[in-house]
Amino acid sequence: MLGEAKDLSVKHIMRMDRFGHERIDSPICDWLQKHPHVKIIDIKFSTAAYEGGVIKNALIIYRKEG
Repeated sequence: MLGEAKDLSVKHIMRMDRFGHERIDSPICDWLQKHPHVKIIDIKFSTAAYEGGVIKNALIIYRKEG
């Protein structure tokens, strides 16, 4: 069971990329390594193009354990 919404937290990670080479997986992995006591509920990804490049977003939905 997921529990109540008040038990959930979110972390937003954003990368602006002018050349299409900036990866979003590295900052996600870094955050997860620094927060080993969380239960990941979901990770949502989005990408938006703009005239100067790309914006990559990740929204980590999690619950603190213990």
